[in-house]
Amino acid sequence: MVPDEAEHFAYVQSLAENGKRPPRGPPDAPLFSTEERTAGALARTGGVLADTAYKPAWEPSAERAWRAAGARGLAPGDIAASGSQTEHTPLYYASEAVPYAAASGGDLFGRLFLMRLWSGLLMLVTTAGAWLLIGELTGKDRVLQLAGAACVGLQPMATFISAGVNPDALLYAAYAIALWIGVRLVRRPPSAGAVAGLIGATVVAILAKPAGLALVPATAFVLALVARDRLRGSRRAALAGAAAGAGLLVAGVAVNRGVSGRAPVDLQPATLRGFGTYLWDFYLPRLPFQHRYPALSIDNPGWTVWVKHAWGSFGLLEVQFPGGVYVVLAAVALGFLVAAGTALAKGRFRPGRATLAVFGLTAACLVAGIHWVDFQAVNGGGGRVIQGRYLLPLMPIVGVAVAAALSNLTRRREAGAAVVLGGMAVLQLFSLAVVAGRYFA
Repeated sequence: MVPDEAEHFAYVQSLAENGKRPPRGPPDAPLFSTEERTAGALARTGGVLADTAYKPAWEPSAERAWRAAGARGLAPGDIAASGSQTEHTPLYYASEAVPYAAASGGDLFGRLFLMRLWSGLLMLVTTAGAWLLIGELTGKDRVLQLAGAACVGLQPMATFISAGVNPDALLYAAYAIALWIGVRLVRRPPSAGAVAGLIGATVVAILAKPAGLALVPATAFVLALVARDRLRGSRRAALAGAAAGAGLLVAGVAVNRGVSGRAPVDLQPATLRGFGTYLWDFYLPRLPFQHRYPALSIDNPGWTVWVKHAWGSFGLLEVQFPGGVYVVLAAVALGFLVAAGTALAKGRFRPGRATLAVFGLTAACLVAGIHWVDFQAVNGGGGRVIQGRYLLPLMPIVGVAVAAALSNLTRRREAGAAVVLGGMAVLQLFSLAVVAGRYFA
């Protein structure tokens, strides 16, 4: 089960059965419907399955209990209170209500299977968006497109999350499409359809999860460039494009706050100083006079979150590769990053300054936003909420970096792409084996 899947399922179930979002209840509230609580399996997942010594029951009696619970009729009042997922806007959950309704003639497991399949199809959209983005920057070099898109479509943590009911699947797809259209707009003569597509993809990202707001500055930048170029360098046109992006940001914040009911962000000087200390504590050794945030008590939080959790920490983050695997993955990623920088420096890969600005704005805003939300949670006395998977919307940019690195090869580019594709396939199979060993061995 992917993180929080029970709560996400509850949201969909409430929309489909009651026509409204489920209410948010206390932390010890049942996860969702009576049919599932009767089985008693998912309701125990958060506490029991996080124990690596625990193995799920696979006896025939346990299966019969699941089947009996899943086959029982569901009354609208059976849906219990959900968790913090009720703060999300309903776009993703409304789309999942379609496969939920399509499988209404079956049991709980049939509905869950179709809902997971829908998220899996969204991963194909993400991969296609990365393919198109890389093609835009490489002149449709199929070898480079294949290698870069493979790093997106076979990324272990992304495929794990997209194999379950989770709005991140829609967020990934929206980011990929928005980045592709945004880059296309800054490299080609703009069209009304492309502008509408960029705005639409950004809106979908915003409505998928609040992390979609990180796309808005890059979208505003692209709109400003388009307005300037269309109106012959007019400064007013550029300002108009930027204003349109700002309006999109304000509207997105308003929608998300209206749904979540959260208070305005605290930007007092003391809070900003605390944020600086938080960032130091996250990435660097703590100085003797600095406050240690309890929620960051894990060793090397930067490494743990951005490397281990982003590459592959499955289940409830307790299912991981052997430690040495992450060292190898980090070394390989660093090698590709250096090679991509070399290709840029030597002119073998020429994305253009506007494209680099789009990528930089998107990455900087997403990372800063992730840290700010985590800091607010920690500073408020709560637990750490940051997870490496929150970086995965940037996968298409990683795919571009891989394509750039391979552009250094002139004679053996196909061999290099084959190594990348084969390596990602092996990593994917290894991931499946690790998960299978955790739950089935």
